[in-house]
Amino acid sequence: MKPCGGEGEAPDPQAEATFLSSKLDRKRAEREPHRQLFDLYKELLRLRRSLPALRDLSKDRTKVEAFEQEKLLLVTRWSKGSHVFMAINLGGSEAGLTLPVPDGNWERLLDSSDHRWKGTGSRLPEKIASQDEVELTLPARSFCAFNRSWAEKL
Repeated sequence: MKPCGGEGEAPDPQAEATFLSSKLDRKRAEREPHRQLFDLYKELLRLRRSLPALRDLSKDRTKVEAFEQEKLLLVTRWSKGSHVFMAINLGGSEAGLTLPVPDGNWERLLDSSDHRWKGTGSRLPEKIASQDEVELTLPARSFCAFNRSWAEKL
């Protein structure tokens, strides 16, 4: 039996050496490049706790659209006065396209290509106005999230 992504025999799951080599080294989160990834996870968890649209996991309030040619996903979620959309570029090259985004003024929550996350630098605007669509260009293997309050539409 071969391990996932590895060569040779899988380690013996009953061996003490396997257990010891599988233990997490929590101090790695304090060193680069692990620190940025750890900080990104913390930010994503903070957003999930603070925004009703991300806290509420109902499939009835989630819309996912795939743009196969561009290798891009658009995820839109809404709940209790908050509305979030996330664009995720899964491809190995920059993707630019017009996305169907509900009307309103949207504020950027996060861009994984920001220097803070060791990216090439965000080129996305802090705020965008949508009239049922927005044009976005995302670098390869990156994602962004934008938020809109429903109250502003009233």
